[in-house]
Amino acid sequence: MPPRSPAAPAPAVDGGGAAAAVRRGLELIARRPRTAAELRARLETRFGSADAGAALERLTELGYVDDAAWAAGYAARRRSAERSASAVRAELRARGVGAAAAAA
Repeated sequence: MPPRSPAAPAPAVDGGGAAAAVRRGLELIARRPRTAAELRARLETRFGSADAGAALERLTELGYVDDAAWAAGYAARRRSAERSASAVRAELRARGVGAAAAAA
């Protein structure tokens, strides 16, 4: 079998792309909290847009992905590092957090 290029998506091991994407999402979240945008980007590289979207929806339903909670924690850490509120909001927006969550 020819080697895969690093940019090629990995094949689903069990044939259930969305289920495998959920498992991979859980592995990524276990290492550190992530925004929905960051998690989607990571999952799409391996599983494609449809499976990544389905996995992200399921992880959000289960409460593992919560941009508002992620943004609150990030803002608290950054504010303690002497950043202005507007600078923190800009950083949050750059990381894919929605405007409402970034403003909270």
